[in-house]
Amino acid sequence: MDKPNGTEATPQRKSGFITSESYITGPVAEQRQHIPARRNYQHQLHEQIQRLYSSYDAPLYARLRGYTRTHTLDLAEGAVLAVTNGANRGLSDTETGALMEHLLAGVHASIGWKYLKICIAGALAYRGRKMMRFPFKNVFIVGGRLDPTTCGTSLRVMWHAARFAAYYGLTAFIGTPLFHAVNFVRQSNAMTQDKRLRPLLEEVRVKAVGNTENRGLFDGQQQQQQEQQQIQRQKQQQQQQQQQQQQQEKQQVYSSQSDDNYQSSSQMIRAQTRQAWSSPDRQPEASREAEEPVPAMGWDAMIDVDDASPIAPSAQPQSGSTYGSAWERLRQQQYQSPPTQERAPDFDDGWATDDEASPRYRGNSRTSAFSTTTDSEEAKARSKAQREFDEMLESDRRGGDAEQRSWGRR
Repeated sequence: MDKPNGTEATPQRKSGFITSESYITGPVAEQRQHIPARRNYQHQLHEQIQRLYSSYDAPLYARLRGYTRTHTLDLAEGAVLAVTNGANRGLSDTETGALMEHLLAGVHASIGWKYLKICIAGALAYRGRKMMRFPFKNVFIVGGRLDPTTCGTSLRVMWHAARFAAYYGLTAFIGTPLFHAVNFVRQSNAMTQDKRLRPLLEEVRVKAVGNTENRGLFDGQQQQQQEQQQIQRQKQQQQQQQQQQQQQEKQQVYSSQSDDNYQSSSQMIRAQTRQAWSSPDRQPEASREAEEPVPAMGWDAMIDVDDASPIAPSAQPQSGSTYGSAWERLRQQQYQSPPTQERAPDFDDGWATDDEASPRYRGNSRTSAFSTTTDSEEAKARSKAQREFDEMLESDRRGGDAEQRSWGRR
């Protein structure tokens, strides 16, 4: 098969089964295909009606209400077009003429009902003209400008017009639905009994039932798809909830493990710290350096001379505090016993390696030797300075005693 442009058309494969997509898209595609045909039906039907009812003229009561020939035919044409679309084919002149007769009768009856409403409302208003009766209520106004018995003609006309409007509205509200229901039943029975329209109406009914079934199937497929989508959403929500629960459980396990590790590590650190402090190599230096009491200072302690010397009473501490002048600290350090120092372990070779030595003596040997030399030199310098100061002080005191003796002899 060739396409209009000359190219060959690719053969289409026809499946042996009908899928759900065909059920869903079938009625929609069919309706779309019928749209151009229905437009052609409308044009053909309009020409057909104008040809068949070229001599038609609307009744006088219809023209008085504003329903001209064109307006009346348009109302009937709309109903015939609905039947044509239901049959999905063009109508013959006989079928079109029969439909127009019944439909025009219904239009004329609707227009006549409008006149009937006016007559009913006028009759009810005229019946209660003396009592000025309204629907479901009587209005009594005695005296004043609005009293219908004493007012003028114009005010009385206004009261009757208000009563007529009230009755007309009540008649239209109650009678119009009843009239249209009765008119529809009468028109349907007349069309069903018409032999010219039986085949057409049967054809329209069968196609309407088929469309209803297709539409019901289409609605069922849509409902099934919605249910499937809802089930999928529920599954996704359940999966998300499970994932969140798993993540929370993992976080709880990780936090508990981290707490246990932290507690165990802290306990290990405390145990190691206690073991290190309990070992003899880690004793505090304060316990190693036992302070010895200062020996009694002979005549130095009995002298009460405030000569600004390091041993003067004003320079001595009041409460055994280690704070004072530099000379006092030097003197105390001289009389105190030197702190016991830890000795490095003796070995055959005279020197121990860093691993063999205690933690206090590990490190650079040069630094240890330098610190030992510096301490000895400082001790020697302090002892020498103290000795010189004591000699100078002793010589001064001897000179003072000699002067006192000489003055005493004189």
